[in-house]
Amino acid sequence: MKYYNLSDCVSIQRGLTFKKSDVVDNSDLRVLRSNNIDYDTYSFIDKDFSYLNPNIEIEDKYFTKKNDIIICMSTGSKKHLGKAALVSSNAKYVVGGFLAKIAANQEILSSKYLFYYLKNPKTINLIHSSVSSMTINNLRKDVLNNLQIPVPPLQEQEKIVERLDKSSSLVNQNIEIINKSLEKLIDTREGTINKLFNSFENFINWEEAATLVRGPFGGSLTKKMFVNEGYAVYEQRNAIGNNTKEFRYFVNKDKYLELKRFAVMGNDLIMSCSGTIGKVTKIDKDFKEGIINQALLKITPLNSEEIDFMVAWMSSKHFKDQLKTKGAAQKNIVSVKEIKKIKYPVAKKNQIDEIIKQVDRIKSISHELNKLYEMKLSLYKKLFQSLLQEDFNYE
Repeated sequence: MKYYNLSDCVSIQRGLTFKKSDVVDNSDLRVLRSNNIDYDTYSFIDKDFSYLNPNIEIEDKYFTKKNDIIICMSTGSKKHLGKAALVSSNAKYVVGGFLAKIAANQEILSSKYLFYYLKNPKTINLIHSSVSSMTINNLRKDVLNNLQIPVPPLQEQEKIVERLDKSSSLVNQNIEIINKSLEKLIDTREGTINKLFNSFENFINWEEAATLVRGPFGGSLTKKMFVNEGYAVYEQRNAIGNNTKEFRYFVNKDKYLELKRFAVMGNDLIMSCSGTIGKVTKIDKDFKEGIINQALLKITPLNSEEIDFMVAWMSSKHFKDQLKTKGAAQKNIVSVKEIKKIKYPVAKKNQIDEIIKQVDRIKSISHELNKLYEMKLSLYKKLFQSLLQEDFNYE
């Protein structure tokens, strides 16, 4: 078995950097970004591009060719660093600045064999261990160049690729089945919850049932205010990921008092109101003292006994459909003035208690099934990783 430095059998071209003014809404110059590589499967995602002004002259070296591999070289999330995808079509794409293009020397190295090498968990670990940054994570070109790759004869590479292709196909088929089951589970859960709210006939404007406050705009919270400890800043990820434990902080007490109306209290709700709109999280009793930023809406039910009822309603089609009609889905931003007019169901105490009870039961069953599906997904992914490690068993 021969071992090569990667630089001995591939060429690596860093992607094109360009100005914001070069970006247009649509053109034939499609720019690949990190989101064009699926993290879980390392597959190529042929949509969601950036586009460049067609009058820009771009050197041929920045365009992809069939069997090129694109790899993520810079990212805010370390786990995405080094993820790669094989370009299997003849379509020409521009490789963006956060990516690189890798072309194998076909006389000694199969592109598909190289792709599986880059997908191998040990290779990924070597890439991740080379990075120490706490902010933007960069994969240096010299790290890639110095990776050691086992290079058997091309005929043996083809056998390895054929074996891994068959295994990958089988694993992906099972993953697709599980993902469809997860989608069906979500649809069933949402459909069941929706039925609970279909029977209501009396409604009031949402602002009559809760205080709704959008986070502060402008220079109220600037990067220079952030420190290691102090008052928490609740951001969009705290609503989307239900993560109310990890924060950035600002320490200025006078500033906190000035922004007091944006302060979060235990049992408040926070909702993302830009980008991914409508995701909601209830702040638990062990909340961190702090305020929301402009990406969030703070919701304080006037009747504290309705908080879980309100959370359930916000997950229903009744609420989501109204949110869309307020322009949120089209503009990716929420107008609090319009949101306040959303119709909220008027419920009696026994109705509230019964709906909360049923929603808790639905969510409990859904949670257990979701865990089962996620466990199966994990097992299939680990199975394929073990097969990769077996075929790339090197020191």
